[in-house]
Amino acid sequence: MKLVVESLDQLYEIIDYNNDINEAINFNKLLNYIPKIKDKRRKLSLLALLFLMGSSPSIEIKDENLENNPHLIDLADDPHLTTDEILGVFDFMKGEFVKSSEGIIQMSPEIIEDINKVKPNRFSEKKIPQYNQFDEQIISATEDLKIKGENPHADLIKTIMLIETGMNPRKNKWGFEGFPQTKEYIINGINQKYGTKFTLKDMYDPYKSAQYIHYFLDAIQKNRYVNNTSDMIIAYNWGIGNLIKYKKGKKKLPNQSKDYIKILKTLERHFSSS
Repeated sequence: MKLVVESLDQLYEIIDYNNDINEAINFNKLLNYIPKIKDKRRKLSLLALLFLMGSSPSIEIKDENLENNPHLIDLADDPHLTTDEILGVFDFMKGEFVKSSEGIIQMSPEIIEDINKVKPNRFSEKKIPQYNQFDEQIISATEDLKIKGENPHADLIKTIMLIETGMNPRKNKWGFEGFPQTKEYIINGINQKYGTKFTLKDMYDPYKSAQYIHYFLDAIQKNRYVNNTSDMIIAYNWGIGNLIKYKKGKKKLPNQSKDYIKILKTLERHFSSS
């Protein structure tokens, strides 16, 4: 309740009213007043109060979820804030809070702070909406796989998509593409093994990419040298042949794979199934 109390204190300071408090704390009245506030902390606390007022009672939101919320902070920093922008961000946030119970890891300031301790500046709090924007498609992809009798790991699939692209699919300088960062010949190998029909274009679709990553991981997991998620990640990042040579002591683990494991281990502590 700290933010709510602080917000009420701010209201007493900035709104001159003679009516009762129920009239003063009116959502639409405050919504129109917010853009005129110059002080960031005052604006932030009132934005938090407004969000709480406009949220469904079924969404459980704690003060700490709002006090350092990057979306509200961005609104408070905007010198040309409009009421439409406020409502747009609020709608996004409501969906974000609802999706947090859907069974997939949600990137948050706390998680990003944990990751950046082991790999500085790897992720940014400002990009949290980008990191979580395809959760619905990933969940849908894994649910459809379960119907087919598969056993996909939504958290691990999202982790790979995050580490590979930060949820910004592209073609890198080595020619690897899409959310999975793969190539056509690798896709063709998966298609032959599982009877799937993935294309290179599909790798830019989060739903199809999530399913492709599942099959890729399934193929990796069947190798006798793969014993845990760290092995799976090394094989995904570096190739199964290199993993085998590493396990036999013929190759040293590259820094990129070491970083991949560090980020994976950090994220695993926050997996929805943990």
